[in-house]
Amino acid sequence: MSPTQFTNKQVLVSPMGDGVQPSEAHFRTVTITQDKPTLAPNQLFIKNLSFSMEPLIFYDFSTGANESKVRGFGMAQVLESTNANITPGSIVHITMPWEEYSVIQAEPGNPLGDVIVHSPSDRHLRWSNTPLTAYNGVLGIPGFTAWDALRVHGDLKPGEVIYVNSAAGTLGSLAGQLAKRKGLRVIGSAGSQAKLDYLQNELGFDEVFNYKAPGGVRRGLEQALASLSAKQAAAAAAATKTQGSHVVVGGGGSASAAAATSVGLDVYFDLVNEVPSLEAVMDLMNPHGRILSVGMIADQLNDKPTHGPKNYMQILNKQLQWCGYIVMERYMHYHEFVDELEPLISSREIKYVEHVVNGNVDDIPTYFVKAQQGAFLGKVSVSIAAPGV
Repeated sequence: MSPTQFTNKQVLVSPMGDGVQPSEAHFRTVTITQDKPTLAPNQLFIKNLSFSMEPLIFYDFSTGANESKVRGFGMAQVLESTNANITPGSIVHITMPWEEYSVIQAEPGNPLGDVIVHSPSDRHLRWSNTPLTAYNGVLGIPGFTAWDALRVHGDLKPGEVIYVNSAAGTLGSLAGQLAKRKGLRVIGSAGSQAKLDYLQNELGFDEVFNYKAPGGVRRGLEQALASLSAKQAAAAAAATKTQGSHVVVGGGGSASAAAATSVGLDVYFDLVNEVPSLEAVMDLMNPHGRILSVGMIADQLNDKPTHGPKNYMQILNKQLQWCGYIVMERYMHYHEFVDELEPLISSREIKYVEHVVNGNVDDIPTYFVKAQQGAFLGKVSVSIAAPGV
């Protein structure tokens, strides 16, 4: 190998049919020898530091190839740059190949090439009490997605009720905590008792349920709303019994107070797009409720066309708003998010869990598959290198 060459370990993926759950058998790792790149305008030569194990990965078989590089979200350090606004040493968030070194485009509007930059002197990375891997999750694209989607489409009001599915993940757990800080009552669902305990005992969700339990999401929501209604009725009844410093003996007015406290849903933060869940939500929503479609995990694993809810009429009858959100059009607001959230996360007013694997490129497929199977609580990152000085 010549002095102008380097080795680069990378992950390749074989074609998968629509709706196929990825397995480790779909991936393989290779090591190649490459010439040191000569950069075109607005390109970066980067050393990849850590990879975020998101459900969404990108690959391209349009040329008829039997294998493709895999691209996902992660963090890297800039080694060389032909972009005047991005200097060597900067840390970048980017969709990047699963490999040790990459050349990426850094020009605005490049598909999947928008770069979020922390310069070497960026105060966020200099004084932060949070590890760098947090910028893969709660302070990265997942956290920004939760914060911005609620800000743009949530129209959150104190006292309202929000339901968050996939609530123990990075997006869902942050969405629930942000809603609590706005004075909402939060219902969350997850698939294990450990995750439910975390949501309720650590994050302060008001009601939680296991979506895998008999009756599914509809039954879980009905029970959660009934519990909120009972709590609200008890509070209303207690208020009617105490007038100033005088206690009213008897139950006068308690029945009417209970009847006036039936609770419905106001906001649905949807990361799954599972049709029976949507049908249940629309039936249980209050007038002028808001549905935020932020993820569609169910569609990613479905090899058949998805048919919409059978009760679409509820959108008209209740004047519901149903909004989609894609984070890639909103990167210009990212640093506003960090300005607001980083102090809250450093002080642990906002809590998060991450699982960091200190390994190498070979580990990425294994932990990607495990993360999609729900094997971990919180964000999973594979860290392969530390930033240089």
